[in-house]
Amino acid sequence: MDIYFLVNGTRDLYISVNGGTGTQKKLSGSSWGTPVKTSVTVQLNGGNNTIKFYNDAANSPDLDRIVITESTVTAGWTEIPWDTNSYYVQNRTGAPMSERFWIVNGVYR
Repeated sequence: MDIYFLVNGTRDLYISVNGGTGTQKKLSGSSWGTPVKTSVTVQLNGGNNTIKFYNDAANSPDLDRIVITESTVTAGWTEIPWDTNSYYVQNRTGAPMSERFWIVNGVYR
């Protein structure tokens, strides 16, 4: 997600997706007349989503526009459907799998 904002100085913006915990972004700019862009990776559901931009403790930057684009799989990674019978993940460290990998929308990360 690309966020275009205006601010003269530095202000905090919090972003919450689908009611989740807000993530803090410290945004800086040098003009109230020239938008600045920052990018944030968000995990969206298929269908409707809610994205909340806020700062409950202070003024946040002025938002100019939000652009959502579809991302691609990170270079070097292969996206596969989640199916416990289709593959194995090698664990060379001995750490529990729950500490090394997680599943997001059916994708093992």
